[in-house]
Amino acid sequence: MAAALQNRVLVIGPQPQHAGAGALIGYGTSPRDNYRRSAVYVKKVLAGTKPADLPVEQPVLLPLWVNVKTIGAAAGGPARFLVSSMSVRRERRTS
Repeated sequence: MAAALQNRVLVIGPQPQHAGAGALIGYGTSPRDNYRRSAVYVKKVLAGTKPADLPVEQPVLLPLWVNVKTIGAAAGGPARFLVSSMSVRRERRTS
């Protein structure tokens, strides 16, 4: 990630946490939510449900995180327009 930032190469990561590590955008399912959903499947199998009878679930929540610091560091001119036209919402999960 450091080499990409030094060379002003913008990176998009496959998980939201990548934006916190310096990528421009992190988009995809959260590993924490994946583990939580996996626990539900394990519970059902341990309760006696056959794995073949369990439905395949698609992720419901696909968060998109944009790193505003990276935008500012990568490009001065176009970044100002992007930041001013974006509505940035910050959320913290308590669970």
